[in-house]
Amino acid sequence: MGTIVAPRLVIALHNLNHNVDRKRSGMALISALFASFYALTLASIPDDYFNDRGNYLKHIERSESVVGEFDFDLSFLFSEPLYYGFNALLGVFLEGSTVIAVYVWFIAFTFSFFVFYFSRNPLMAILGAGIILFTPNLWGMQLGSIRQGVVASTLFWGFFFFRYGSGKFLALSCFLGFVHVSGFLLFFFISTDYFLRAFGRRLSLFWRGLIVSAVILFIWSGFIFISPFLDPKHTQYAERSSNVGGGLFVFYIVFLFLFFLRQSRRITLSSLEQFGVLGVFTYLGMYFFVPIAGRWLDYFVFPLVLFLVSRFTYRNFALSILFLSVSVYLFFNGGAESIMLKTFW
Repeated sequence: MGTIVAPRLVIALHNLNHNVDRKRSGMALISALFASFYALTLASIPDDYFNDRGNYLKHIERSESVVGEFDFDLSFLFSEPLYYGFNALLGVFLEGSTVIAVYVWFIAFTFSFFVFYFSRNPLMAILGAGIILFTPNLWGMQLGSIRQGVVASTLFWGFFFFRYGSGKFLALSCFLGFVHVSGFLLFFFISTDYFLRAFGRRLSLFWRGLIVSAVILFIWSGFIFISPFLDPKHTQYAERSSNVGGGLFVFYIVFLFLFFLRQSRRITLSSLEQFGVLGVFTYLGMYFFVPIAGRWLDYFVFPLVLFLVSRFTYRNFALSILFLSVSVYLFFNGGAESIMLKTFW
């Protein structure tokens, strides 16, 4: 009897895995189609609607000369050589405005694909799409802070293809520092968290958040110390603030409170979701001390969106509605205009 059951069981499991793979492949294709349409729509918005596109066009136009003028000293590490290298390479084949459109498409496609693919159901997918479109942080990363958007999108794909904390993943996060200087902060953030996960297995997410926050504040203090010796634009970056509406600040506090309240239920989080929770934790710790706390938060809002849409519970549904409502209000009351010269509504 066992000799008959065993082959049947193997065949049944094979068919089940085959059906699951087909379902995932179909979902990936549908998600890619919707994401491509969303990304193409954002990429087609003319440059003259945005207040920083002129600077991006200048970067692209002079990228080749900038690459040729690099000095291989300490300042080279903070000169974003890969960003200028990509610009110079793409500039050989494409016009400056098209290069920007390629970046925007990549960022917007990444955000929307992950939302559509990981959403628990169509309703959560719609809410997630609304959140990534109207949340000022994510709107800005897709169309304003394009370098940061490229860094974030590439890192999210790293979560998809590599194991969190693996050599490849750490190499990728360090590599992104050569695209935008904030990538180095992400590298230290990820390295510290991975060390705590590997050697402090009994540490809760709360204590990991406290320790990672302290490390990031320490490293930021060091960056402030050396920034006068670097390119002036990095000094300006260190002093630049990015406002996050008070409504969203309160939302993130509420989110963390409810999240840690639910920890007693032993929620299983993906590495990307833990990354987002820890990031918001560090943002709240930096809020009153670091001018760029809002820009730092930009990297961690999207993983929270995935946390909400991938679980269809009453609490996640209510939080998604609240998140979207506050985002829409802020979007039409100065949030969108923070990166725009003019609006089309």
